[in-house]
Amino acid sequence: RIAEAVGNNFTVSMFIDLPVALHSDATTDSLSSTITQLPGAHLLPGSPNLQPGDVVLSESAAKQLKVGIGDKVRATDVGKPNDPATSNREDDRITLNAADTTLTVKEIIPNNIHSSSYVIAPTFLPATDVPNNAHVTWVFSGKDDLSWDDVKALNKVGLVVSTQKFRNHPETVPVADRYPEFQSAQDPMRTPGTDNSMIAQLTSYIVELTFYLLLACLMLATISPVFAVATSRQTKVYALMRSQGASRRHIRWAVMAYGTVSGAIGATIGIVFGTILGWGHWKIAHPGWPFITDAGMLAIGFSIAVVGSTVAAFIPAIIAAKGEIMAGVAGMQPDRIRRWRRWMWTGPALVLMMLVVLLVEWLGHPITRFVNHDTFSGATYDLIWSVLALLLLVVITGGVFTSVIALVFLAGAIRKPLGAKLAGRQVRRQALRSGAIVAAIIGSVFFLTVMELGSLNTINKDRQFSSEIYSPFAVGISGARSASAFKTPTMNTTSYADVVAHAASDQSREVFDVVAARLGKTTEFPVVMPGSHMRLTLADECQVSPTTKAYTYHGKDANTDPEAAKHCRYLRMDDAHLFLPFAMQDSDIVVGGPEVLQIFNLTDEQRASATQVLHDGGVVGTTAIVAEPGRRKISVEKDTPNQVTAESRPVKTKTQEVPFTAALPEQLHGWVVSPQAAEKLGIDLVFDRYVVMTERPGTVTDQVEMTEQIDAFNHYYHAHVLAVENSTYESIYVWVLFVGILLIVGLVLIVAAPQLRAQNEQLYALGASTSLVRQIGGYHGAITAILGTWPAIILGHIVALLQTDFSERDINGEVLSLGSVENFSPHWYLIVVLGLLVPAISATLGYVTTRSNRMLSYRQD
Repeated sequence: RIAEAVGNNFTVSMFIDLPVALHSDATTDSLSSTITQLPGAHLLPGSPNLQPGDVVLSESAAKQLKVGIGDKVRATDVGKPNDPATSNREDDRITLNAADTTLTVKEIIPNNIHSSSYVIAPTFLPATDVPNNAHVTWVFSGKDDLSWDDVKALNKVGLVVSTQKFRNHPETVPVADRYPEFQSAQDPMRTPGTDNSMIAQLTSYIVELTFYLLLACLMLATISPVFAVATSRQTKVYALMRSQGASRRHIRWAVMAYGTVSGAIGATIGIVFGTILGWGHWKIAHPGWPFITDAGMLAIGFSIAVVGSTVAAFIPAIIAAKGEIMAGVAGMQPDRIRRWRRWMWTGPALVLMMLVVLLVEWLGHPITRFVNHDTFSGATYDLIWSVLALLLLVVITGGVFTSVIALVFLAGAIRKPLGAKLAGRQVRRQALRSGAIVAAIIGSVFFLTVMELGSLNTINKDRQFSSEIYSPFAVGISGARSASAFKTPTMNTTSYADVVAHAASDQSREVFDVVAARLGKTTEFPVVMPGSHMRLTLADECQVSPTTKAYTYHGKDANTDPEAAKHCRYLRMDDAHLFLPFAMQDSDIVVGGPEVLQIFNLTDEQRASATQVLHDGGVVGTTAIVAEPGRRKISVEKDTPNQVTAESRPVKTKTQEVPFTAALPEQLHGWVVSPQAAEKLGIDLVFDRYVVMTERPGTVTDQVEMTEQIDAFNHYYHAHVLAVENSTYESIYVWVLFVGILLIVGLVLIVAAPQLRAQNEQLYALGASTSLVRQIGGYHGAITAILGTWPAIILGHIVALLQTDFSERDINGEVLSLGSVENFSPHWYLIVVLGLLVPAISATLGYVTTRSNRMLSYRQD
C-alpha cells in the first residue's frame, strides 16, 4: 500500500529502531542503546558484507564496550520499552525472533558517518511481520522531492510524513489542507506571525552571517601582515612602474594579483597535502570504510582562500598605489604617518559611541526599550534583535580595526628612553606593516577577552551558588545515562520503595571505591526524581496573570506592596530560574527522606525542622517561601505538549494538603518531597544517581583526579563534588592565541629582516652603539605587541563589564535574581599571558633577531 501511494518514483525502505542493552566480556557494565534493523546492508556506506546475527557498532559504542571487529556482544532486553520499564502489559512488548541474542561485531562505523548501530533483517524482527507497536521509520529515496499529493496519499495509509521541504516552506501547502493552528490565532498563547517561517529563516541567516562576519574579519586581519610586509618590500618596484607609465590602478591590481596568486598556491598545497594526510589517517583508523571527499566543500575552501587573500591584500594595494614616485625611488616610506589627520578620529569615535550605548543600557535606561514582547512577538522579536546584534558587531569591529592607525600614530609620542623613542618612530614610519600586525593582534585579543570574561563570569556565579547551596562533603555519582550506568533500566512508577530497591541491585562498586579512597566515605544513598517534567506550586493567595505576568497578593501588586512582595517572592525567584538542584537536570524536585538533607548547607534549626516534616510525609521548600507552621496545600503541574505546535503548557494535575516547612537555601530552585507526599501527589519516579557523603570536603582537584581514575576502567561514571561547580575554566584558547601572536610577530620579523637590517646599519653607520641598535629591535617588538594587546584587553574588560546585569530586588530589598556584575573580576590569567608575557617574548625576539655588528653592506651619510 505504501509503495502504491507514491508510485514507482521512490524506493521505500523500512528502518526499525529497537531499544537494547548491550553487554561484553571486556566491561562489567551494560550499554543502553538503540539498534536500527535495516532491510539490507546496501543501505550502509560501503555496503559491508553483513549477515543476520552480525552487528555494525558505532565507534562510540565499541569504545564503551571495549570491543573490536570479530568480538561478540550480547543483546538483552531487546524491544523492551523505555517507559515504563516495569510494565507487563502485552501491548508494551514487541514479538521478537530472539529477545536475548549474541551478535558478532562485523564492522565499526565511524562516528562522522553514522552514530547509530545496525543489524539487518531478520536478526530481531521478521521483515514481513512487523508488530504495530514497533518504532518504524519508512525512508523514501528518489530523484525528486515528495509532492503534496504524495504526502496526502501517505497520510491516507496511516503515515506521518516529515520532510524538510514543507517544514521550511509551509506556505506552499494549500490553505485548505493546513492545520487550524497555522491558519488563525485560535490558541490564546500564540500570536499571529509566530510561525512565519520566512522570518525565522531570515533570523537564522542573520545569526550565521554575524558569526561568519566576525570569523572572516579575524582571519583577514591575521593574514594581512604577510601582504603588508611584502608590499612594503616592493616599494621601489612600484615606484619604477609608475615612472614608466603605470597608473595607480595598475599598482592596485598588481598588489591584489599577488594576493590572489598567493592564495591560490596556498590553497592548492593545503588541499592536496590535507587530502593525502586525511586519506592516510582514515585508512589506518577506519579500514574498510570508504574515504569520502566533498568536492563542493573543497571548491568552497579553495574559493575562500583565494578571495580572502585578495581581500587581505586590498588595503596594502590602496596604500601602495597612493605612494609618490620619488618617495619609493629614494628609499623613503610612502606609508609613513607624519601628522594627525581628522579621519583618524573615526575608529576612536566608533568605539566611544559603542561604549556610550552599552553604558546607557547597563545603567537601566535601554535605548532599545521599544523592542519588547508587548510590541513585537515571536519570530519578529528575534529578527529585530538579531539585526541589532549584527549592527553592534559591525560598529565594534569597525571601531576596533579603524583605531589601529591612531594607535600607530601614538607610538611616535614616546620620548624616553632613547631606544624606545627611536623604535616608536620606526613603528609610525612603517605604518603599513605596523598597522597590519597591530590589527591582527588587537582584533583577536579583544574578542577573546570579551568571550573569556563572559564564560568566566558565568562560572564564578555558578561556583558561588554551588558553594552556598551544597555541602562540600557531598559527591554525586552519575553516568552518561545515569540509570543504565548502574545496570538499572529507567523506571517510571509512583512507588519510591520499588525504585530504590531496583536501583540498589547489581550496581558497580568500583566507582564508590574510588571516591572512598580519595575522600573517605561515611554513607551513601540514592537520589530519586520525577520521571517527567513536573513543577510544584503552593496553593497560595499569590496570583500570576497569564498575560501580563503581574504578581498580586489579595489584589495588591507585588511591585508596590511590601506584604505582597513578601508572599510572592518565591514565585518571582522561581520564574528567574536561579539554580537547579543538580547540574544538567530538567527537574527541580528531589524525592527522598531526611538523608537527602545531607546534600545541602542548612542551619541546625532548619535541618531539624526539615527532618521532622519529611518524617511526617511532607514537603520542604526554600526559605524564600513565607513559612506558615502546619500543613499547606501543594499542587503538581505537568507540562503537556501541544501536538501541532510542540509548545508545552503547565497543566495542574493534583492538589494535596501535606506538612510543609521552608528550610532549603533560598538560592535553590527546588523542593525535597517525601516518598509519602510524592505518592499522594501522583509524582512518577525514576532513579537518578547516588550521593556519597565523605569524610573530608572535596575540591576541584579531587573531582578531576577521581574522574580520571574512573575513566581508566569505564566510560560511564562521573564523580561530581556538588559544592564545586562542574564547569572548569579552560585556558586553551588563551594559549592558542598566545602562540598565534608570537608566530605572527616572528614571521613578520623574518620577512621584514632585510628592511630592518638596512635601517639598523644606517643607525650603526651614524655612530649608534650595538647595544642601542639591539635595544631598538627589542623595543620595536614590545611596542608592536603592546599596541595590539593592552588596548584590546582594556576595551574587552570594559565591554564585558557593560554586558553584565545587576541583581533584581523587590520593594523590600530582597534579591529576586542575582546579577552577574557582583561576580565580575579582571581576567588575571589572560592579562598575565597576553598582556605581559607576549610583549616580553616579542621584545626578546626583536632583540635577538637584530644583528648590526657585522660588516656593513653599504653606507649612507
